Amino acid sequence: MGRRKSDIEYKLSIAPHRDEITGEKSTVLLLETTRLFRSFRYEIIVHESISDHTIFLHIDGFHAPLLAMPSTGTAQWKGVYKNLQGTYELIIEKPDGEQNASTIVISEDTIEVVKKPRYFSSRKKSKKSTRAFIEIVVLPCGSLDKGT
Repeated sequence: MGRRKSDIEYKLSIAPHRDEITGEKSTVLLLETTRLFRSFRYEIIVHESISDHTIFLHIDGFHAPLLAMPSTGTAQWKGVYKNLQGTYELIIEKPDGEQNASTIVISEDTIEVVKKPRYFSSRKKSKKSTRAFIEIVVLPCGSLDKGT
């Protein structure tokens, strides 16, 4: 049973990137809230780690941008990773320990989601929802090159 669209709290966009000058390849991850904020475009604080073909993103919270110019938009975080290739378990964890896991395959110029996000909790007896809270979108090469 899938999660209702309104239950999705985050969207993770993933795209390959190729540097125009050096030709170096990387993978860009853009995490953003589905909620629009009226006063600021908040930044999502993410602690990230990659090891043994696991990409772990822990969402620690939000903070207002340093230049507190009013603007409307989603809260965002962007990560750029070089030399990712192969099958990766992608785990996104919210501050309360609720987690979604997915499997992605990264090849030379393509990215594929082979297992959609599924819920699990790092806490043994969680009474939270057991549905996915994140949507993963794969974009074409260069789609996330410009500012967020």
